[in-house]
Amino acid sequence: MFLPIALTWLHFICIFALVSLLLQERKILSMNWSLDTAKALLATDRWFGLSAMTVLASGFARVFFEKGEAYYFSNVFFWSKLAMFIIAGLISIYPTVQFLRWRKPVQAGQTPEFGADARRRVTRAIHAQMLLVLLIPLCGVLMARGYG
Repeated sequence: MFLPIALTWLHFICIFALVSLLLQERKILSMNWSLDTAKALLATDRWFGLSAMTVLASGFARVFFEKGEAYYFSNVFFWSKLAMFIIAGLISIYPTVQFLRWRKPVQAGQTPEFGADARRRVTRAIHAQMLLVLLIPLCGVLMARGYG
């Protein structure tokens, strides 16, 4: 009884963290570019990745400790949620790689290069992730209501 409750709580807390961190990345991108901004993006993206992995792990744990894999694996909205989450994860690779390139300059106390084109691509990637993150709960609601 306790495990499903704890897994659901962890899953939701990490979803809230993931959304908050995604919004934080977008906010930081709108700021003037500096060493501090680069540091903030590196830290925020690190936490974003950790929260995404925890959402995925706790979500899969819920599959096996709640209604069971037969219920979830036969539901089109479960697969839709998972597909959107994976697509969002794949989209997030570009910003993460961009941010990871900055580690050495940041550690050396230098502001890394971040041109207008790269900044625009990272912002678009974050917007695409935001759209998917908005659609995922719709699938969850439909699933919870017995559709799919």
